[in-house]
Amino acid sequence: MVVRAENAYGTGWPSDSVSFTTELVPATPTASGSSTARSITVGWTSYSDSEGVPASGYMVYCRGYFQTGGDGSAWTYAEQTLDVATDDATLQHTFEDLTPGQAYVFWATASISGVDTGPSYVSAPNGTAQTEPDTPLLVSVVSGSTNQSRTVNVRTVLPYHNLACVEDSSCSSTMLSEVEVTISPTGSSGATFTTTSSLQVEQKDVVVDGLAPAAAYSIQVRVRSTSGWSAPSAAITHVTCDEEPTPPTGLSAAEEEKTNASVTLRWSAPNDGGREVTKYK
Repeated sequence: MVVRAENAYGTGWPSDSVSFTTELVPATPTASGSSTARSITVGWTSYSDSEGVPASGYMVYCRGYFQTGGDGSAWTYAEQTLDVATDDATLQHTFEDLTPGQAYVFWATASISGVDTGPSYVSAPNGTAQTEPDTPLLVSVVSGSTNQSRTVNVRTVLPYHNLACVEDSSCSSTMLSEVEVTISPTGSSGATFTTTSSLQVEQKDVVVDGLAPAAAYSIQVRVRSTSGWSAPSAAITHVTCDEEPTPPTGLSAAEEEKTNASVTLRWSAPNDGGREVTKYK
């Protein structure tokens, strides 16, 4: 190899030449088999140095965005590098605990007589599979609706693990599309209500009407992405409030029971609003 200098007047004569041999490095690891939502298996070919001495071990690296924290309401993502030392004769390794819907790259170094080689070329990105959303962990009744007799406002803080997130924490690709709230009476009778609502936000409120007053209900929520429905959340219990009785119906005055000083009234009992009617006025 030689070097020439160049300026505005042209290119000069070449330098003296120098010869060298580039370092042999391991082959780039490649994904082998099917990836899952949480794992990718990579393989590589065996390595020997220029004198034919085989490697006694390898260090294989995986870099990408990983979930680094979260409680079901939100996840934090960070670029991390996982490494694994191996002398596995199969020349492959499965990286687990990855994040669904993310891309990862891989590279390797080899060890000969305790000395590590330079790194291989970095692989092309390999993606984990998408999967159904996590089960919603945070489901509650909004405080303003706890004193309602026939309506409940259910709040769900949505799971994030299947969203494709990048360094600035923006998420896209498989945005959750629907939330489904199922409200069932805890007793042996009463109607079950299932309400589905579209969504594109981190937190979702769903209002369900038509409940009975002074009744206990079990509430569960599940969410859907392009990959399918999550499992239902753990059930929470909500008891609707009592309410005033409805107006009596069928009010009539019996003609045969009227006098100049009194009248007999008859009516049908109203809906008691969840509590026994104690008097009429």
